[in-house]
Amino acid sequence: TPERLNLALASADSPATASAVIESLEDSTKFRITKIGSQSTYLDAKANTSEDGMKHTLHVTTVPPIPKGAYPTVIEISTDNPEYPKLNIPVTLRVVGRVQVVPEEVVLYDRGSGAPAESMRFLNIMPGSVQEFTIKGVEVPLPSIETEIIARPGSRYLVKLMNMPVDPALEGKEIVLLTDIPDMERFSVPIRIKEYPTPPAVSR
Repeated sequence: TPERLNLALASADSPATASAVIESLEDSTKFRITKIGSQSTYLDAKANTSEDGMKHTLHVTTVPPIPKGAYPTVIEISTDNPEYPKLNIPVTLRVVGRVQVVPEEVVLYDRGSGAPAESMRFLNIMPGSVQEFTIKGVEVPLPSIETEIIARPGSRYLVKLMNMPVDPALEGKEIVLLTDIPDMERFSVPIRIKEYPTPPAVSR
């Protein structure tokens, strides 16, 4: 219990731990753990056994640094009980930054017409390994760009970026989000200017 370990919001740079209990309900299913292995180098697993040998508590800890991404894996436990020689415990491992931002970059599409164009974009900011925080402000590369911060429950925010000119000069510039997270009071979302995708030709 539980049947699957959940490390779905593990930090990229700080250890995270999840635990499961394996309990024998009768003497015939009692066992000793002879080996614990992990299919992932990003996880370390250890177990504590009760004095009567009926209960084993498995502790799984991440081993940072870990690149952001999903790494589903399995903890393999070998025992001396022939009825249960191996127990496999699935692990959900998804490594995130301290805060999640979707999308990870602000993309503006240049239609190549030469005519001035403006766009509105949205940033969704959600908890990562830091569960509670505040977005205190937004810094933009041009004074004409307007912003609005919409707070939602659970430290979730929608940031509206309005009157964004589709200007090649904005390529590589940044939207800066201001927070109350220690050592992360400022973090940036890059702006990218891309050509408007050409629709595929329709065959007749």
